[in-house]
Amino acid sequence: MRTERASFAYVISALFIIAGLLTTLWVPFALAGITASIFVISSMMSPEGVELKGRREVESHSVNEDSSVNVRLLVRNTGKGSMVYVKESIPEGVEIEGETSALRYLGRGQTLELEYTMYFPLKGVYRLGTVEVRAFDPFIFWLRSFIIELRDSIEVSVGTEDLRKIKIEPTKTKKWLGNINSRKIGIGTEFYSIREYMPGDSMRRINWKASARKGELLVNEYEGENSGDAIIVLDANEESLTGTERSNTFKAGVRAALSISASMLRQRNRVGLVVLGDYLTWLYPEFGKRQLYRMMEALSMIKKGGKWEFDELFWIVTRLFPSNSFIVLISTLQSPQIPETVMKIRSRGYDVMIISPSPVAIEKRLARLDREGELALSILSIERNNVMDMLREKVTVLEWDPAQPLAELLKGVRRRRR
Repeated sequence: MRTERASFAYVISALFIIAGLLTTLWVPFALAGITASIFVISSMMSPEGVELKGRREVESHSVNEDSSVNVRLLVRNTGKGSMVYVKESIPEGVEIEGETSALRYLGRGQTLELEYTMYFPLKGVYRLGTVEVRAFDPFIFWLRSFIIELRDSIEVSVGTEDLRKIKIEPTKTKKWLGNINSRKIGIGTEFYSIREYMPGDSMRRINWKASARKGELLVNEYEGENSGDAIIVLDANEESLTGTERSNTFKAGVRAALSISASMLRQRNRVGLVVLGDYLTWLYPEFGKRQLYRMMEALSMIKKGGKWEFDELFWIVTRLFPSNSFIVLISTLQSPQIPETVMKIRSRGYDVMIISPSPVAIEKRLARLDREGELALSILSIERNNVMDMLREKVTVLEWDPAQPLAELLKGVRRRRR
């Protein structure tokens, strides 16, 4: 395709010829000849015959928040040599380190390589689209555009913390096999007592040392290990959101919800999910990795800033989930309906623990407050403390600064078995 610069060169050459005819001077004809020569040379170096192929190498197609991915783009010319400009398509909301575009001469058989790193501060699905390439002659009189069809997507999931060393478990268990000591004889690994051997007992359970001392066969009894039901409730209501796009109570709450879910599922409990966001999301309690993947997918698609009334949680919990479940509520406690709703849920026999990401801590780090701002923050802090003191009379309440590892907050938690 001829560019505007080539058309301009045509016009200039024609004007020089006209000027030469009118003035009968040789200078305009010489200038017209030079312009025409340049045009002929550019035509000989036009990008016709250029053949480009591309390949994109993505380090990983699935990562967690606040992670980075290395990408390598290769564009190879299998045809005529030419100047080329390559531009990679980058999705919004991504930080880039490295080259995503380049202008170089690419001869036959040569490859242009772009390497860059993508940093993902937020969850979501990010799509790398087609690659735009333009080939042209050195004078930019002739231009040819290419679209290389390369499509890749990177799924950025919610970041999690490793809570393997932390025990968060229901205080009320079911009869299913799990990791929670039941204080009753059953299937487990913790020693409970010794009794006399009975026909049908496994030989593996015989305590040979005790049997030798007593002169008769004795077997070990073990403490049964059961599991329970847990429901993770995430308050993503509009009034509960504090902070910036990258550092806010919602992002911290999602991270806490998935980390706790992974820990409890690892301990062989049934875990369910309720999210009060821009729409109601809930998953019935299930076991295993498949449930963790469902929860990860649900939390990755959640949008913050919903307007669900918090008192609807009482209806949701009491009608959809088993009684005696362990409710882990993750909320900033800014809704005035929370104390009454939590007390009503507790009165129905549900065990409740609250983890509250602190909006006060986030605001102190992010905002430069004047005297009025400091006063407003002090009032918010007093109101939060009053609500938490009221709730602590009946349930476990933990105030969490999201800058602090969740494991540190949960390390010292001791809850009585009911």
